[in-house]
Amino acid sequence: MNRLKKKFKKIYAKMISNLIYDRDKRIRVRKILSESKRGSIKREWTEPKSHCSHLISVSGEGHSGSGAVIDFLREFDNCSVSGGIDENGIGPLGKTIKNDEAKIEFTIFRDSYGILDLEKYIAAGLLNSDIINHFVGLSERFYVNNGGIYNDKYMELMWEFVDQISDKKKLSGWDIGYASFCDDEEKSIPTNISAPYLVYPSDIGYTFASKKDLTLDVYRQRAQIFLDKVFKTIESKEYLVLDQFIGPNVSDDTIKNYVKDLKRLHVYRDPRDVFATAILLDVPWLPKKVDEFINSYKRMRERLVIGENKNIMYISFEDLVFNYEQNIKKIMDFCGLKEENHIYKKGFFDPNVSRKNIGLYKKLDNQDDIRLIEKAFNL
Repeated sequence: MNRLKKKFKKIYAKMISNLIYDRDKRIRVRKILSESKRGSIKREWTEPKSHCSHLISVSGEGHSGSGAVIDFLREFDNCSVSGGIDENGIGPLGKTIKNDEAKIEFTIFRDSYGILDLEKYIAAGLLNSDIINHFVGLSERFYVNNGGIYNDKYMELMWEFVDQISDKKKLSGWDIGYASFCDDEEKSIPTNISAPYLVYPSDIGYTFASKKDLTLDVYRQRAQIFLDKVFKTIESKEYLVLDQFIGPNVSDDTIKNYVKDLKRLHVYRDPRDVFATAILLDVPWLPKKVDEFINSYKRMRERLVIGENKNIMYISFEDLVFNYEQNIKKIMDFCGLKEENHIYKKGFFDPNVSRKNIGLYKKLDNQDDIRLIEKAFNL
């Protein structure tokens, strides 16, 4: 058992090293995760001078162009943006953003075993130790993937939230959990730790039981307080823009149970170009067989129920590029942004550069596949 434990810790340390290249940051993150597992985490921190009044979530469907909208919002002097740089449509100022600062995605809300997902387990009376362990592991993954960039207060707030929804008991031994994949010490570990077999580190050291008084309404209230505290630890301007916070498949009524003031921007793209991108860039998680791609993309499109939610705006990537002025005005009106704050116009998102990403499907040798996609989507 001790041999397996040492092996897993070695692999976990390697995983963190692969994700975080800055030595001092890596040491800090390891220390915080270690303190977190012992339940002793208490971090000194300075409350930000300012935090957001409004939240904006930008989502997409995988290489659908949501990065263009993220970059457009960077151009406002009253927006703080947490999200990836669109390298294919980058303006001159985009090159000034450090790579690690641009990669942050606030996924703890929408991911499997995240804040929103826990709701279904509570409603079914199935919130147990396994589910909460997954949530704790997801939180660690969120923290590690972001290199501790948000702030070091997050893990402390996470444990405070876990204590509010469950009763925890420290294990006397080591829970082998999900470490059973570590039979081969030399097994390669991907730098992206969202792989299914790395859902959570198995040496968390606690077992959990749902609090007896935890109703769905009580959970929502406590989760709302948790998220509000997390957002207040992030130094931000008037608007905080979150990359991939929540997609279009959740109703406004559900969102309001957790976040009171949220505008959602969802970007979609010509499926022919998404398919071409999957092939030309060899995107590992996008289907490259045309029938599989069509089925997958149809499922995503089924979520786009136009008009059902008032606080979500759907944006065509192609329309944003070719009708730039018209569409940025629609985005500003929807989010409450003003022209006077758009001081870096085309500094991060340049539609003239992004034009090269439209019509990529014409480069493919197999146009029969493209015709099948056109037939499936009436293009």
